[in-house]
Amino acid sequence: MSTFNSRRLVGCRRNFVLFMVLCLLLTVIPVTGSFYTADAAAYPEWNASTAYPVNSIVAHNRAVWQAKWYTVNKEPMDVLGNAWTLLIPAPPIPPAPAENPNGYDAAAVFFDDFNMYNTSSDQTLTDFGYEVSDRTGGPGPGGCVWSKNNVSFVNDSVSSNNKFLRLTATTNGQGNNTVQAELLAPREFLYGTYAARIKFSDTPAYGADGDQIVQTFYTISPYTLANSTDYGEMDFEYLANGGWGKASSTMWNTTWDTGSDRVSQATSQSFDGWYICSIQCSSSEVKYYINGSLIATHSGKYVPTTPMFLSFNQWFIDGVWAGGSEQRAYIQDVDWVYYAKDKLMVPTQAEANVNYYRNNSVTRKDTVKDSGTNNGPKAPIVTVDNPVNNGSCIITAKVLPNSGATSLDIYEGSTRVLSQAVSPNLSQEQTFTYSVNGRANGIYSYRADTSGTGGITQSTTTTVQVTQSSGSTVMPAALSVNNANNTGNYTVTVTAPANNSATSMKLYEISGGTGNIVLNNTLAANSPVVQTFTYTAANKPAGAYTYRAELSDGAGNTAQSSNLTVTVTASPVLRAPGISVDNASNTGNYNITISVPAYNSAANVKLYETSAGGTNTVLSNSLTVNSSAAQIFTFTASGKAVGTYTYRADVSDAAGTVSQGNTITVTVTTDSGGNTTNRA
Repeated sequence: MSTFNSRRLVGCRRNFVLFMVLCLLLTVIPVTGSFYTADAAAYPEWNASTAYPVNSIVAHNRAVWQAKWYTVNKEPMDVLGNAWTLLIPAPPIPPAPAENPNGYDAAAVFFDDFNMYNTSSDQTLTDFGYEVSDRTGGPGPGGCVWSKNNVSFVNDSVSSNNKFLRLTATTNGQGNNTVQAELLAPREFLYGTYAARIKFSDTPAYGADGDQIVQTFYTISPYTLANSTDYGEMDFEYLANGGWGKASSTMWNTTWDTGSDRVSQATSQSFDGWYICSIQCSSSEVKYYINGSLIATHSGKYVPTTPMFLSFNQWFIDGVWAGGSEQRAYIQDVDWVYYAKDKLMVPTQAEANVNYYRNNSVTRKDTVKDSGTNNGPKAPIVTVDNPVNNGSCIITAKVLPNSGATSLDIYEGSTRVLSQAVSPNLSQEQTFTYSVNGRANGIYSYRADTSGTGGITQSTTTTVQVTQSSGSTVMPAALSVNNANNTGNYTVTVTAPANNSATSMKLYEISGGTGNIVLNNTLAANSPVVQTFTYTAANKPAGAYTYRAELSDGAGNTAQSSNLTVTVTASPVLRAPGISVDNASNTGNYNITISVPAYNSAANVKLYETSAGGTNTVLSNSLTVNSSAAQIFTFTASGKAVGTYTYRADVSDAAGTVSQGNTITVTVTTDSGGNTTNRA
């Protein structure tokens, strides 16, 4: 070995020893400030309203921060000039699993395209585990109700073999004349990927605009956990007319730690039309997407930890009315919903899985319920035979098939009134009843808990109202309709409760501020069975019709039903068109399809193309006014240059009023050459 090489080797060894000594010193002597080894959970969470003296230490976004100087309402961020120094970075978030590595079909999936149902009373809907809200109480204005009549399933005007879930919310600006809608799927959802195709509406289906309406897709734990850290909630809440401090259309994405602690992201823009809303939920963070674009990320303590219901609902913010006393209705449609348990997928992959199911005639599927529960057995379903009664009713709790429950408890308020053993994992539904007798006037709430090796799962709460428990026993009737949104032909059913002292029934129809009696019948007093009557409406003109039933006895005691609102949409109104493309990313050849909804007052449709060269009208067609079928048109593009093209369509009526539809973007890329045949 040469002398030069020997000296170089000695020098390298000396440098290595010095480097190791320096590393050892750095592990025990901080370079600047103080060195902390605890994680963010050891320090108080930063609060915008708290004043922090210099050197205060807080936790924020899973990291630890130290104040450089006295500061108030300055969010800790690792940017130049910020009032905070980053002491301990947030621990790395575990990487997401690969996109559905097992192919299209995940091991545990919940999927429904709502094509199997005709009404919200269908047994197939209940058998699948859904609950349709039919109750009084919030959220919403005081006196509002949630009615199963406002949950319906309507035909897709574009595709004859497709249906939508429809949620309708109606009001005339008074809380006791406000009817809202909600559908809940079973409590079996936690980590994984969620997606739904939803049509939000900026304007009412009829009546004056401007009310602060809330249109949603969300997950939630039972309200009884609202003040516990076990509570969980993830929200898409669209406020078409603003609200909660926002003056214009805003999408709120909110994740809750407890019922009073949440984090939100507001996106103020219009989301009128069809959108795919997606959520990725892992044990470390929640991500919200709209049409594949990430719009909010929440992490830390806000990530849910207990199973949740999956729900869609539509309701009004209390006391913010813009339409006076005119009747109006808002509509929210849902095309499909999808959930893959414990798999994080990009939104396009979730949508591809939905398309796979639909192309293979799979209309619904739930393997989540059989996959091993998320911290507990499946939630039971609680119903009551007579929610408004004179002190006696029957509470029924259903344990769904393959629940995993070993016991069931029914609670009246916070008091357990029934406890029963349950056969675990039974393939059939198990039903248990509790008879309520002799209750005084008032409001009573009931829920059921199922228990098993995985924990305890709670049902939603059912409310019972006891009226006139002494003296008169006139009880209000229940109203229902076979089709709450129709073209002028429908049947209203009046059901008078059993053991009722009423001797007469009147059904009132209110339209345009005028009320008329459309049914007037005699009742058998104290009948041991319910008594039903029907009113059939035929060829009604377009508008809103509100029905109310009044039961009376010979002494003049009366009881009024809740209001039932029916919407007739046969007369033409101006309806926005929808557009779609067969290939959004292509080599210059594609087709744009324009669909104009039926029963439309529009006389003309136009398609506009916007590119670097400006905006041009590429299609203009006359329409058949008030056509009973959707009118379809196609624009074929060929040989387009590389670039981005944006398309929108609008319709106009004879008076020149215009209604604009959705916007889509098409990308033309350079042809890569070669064989472009799609090979499976």
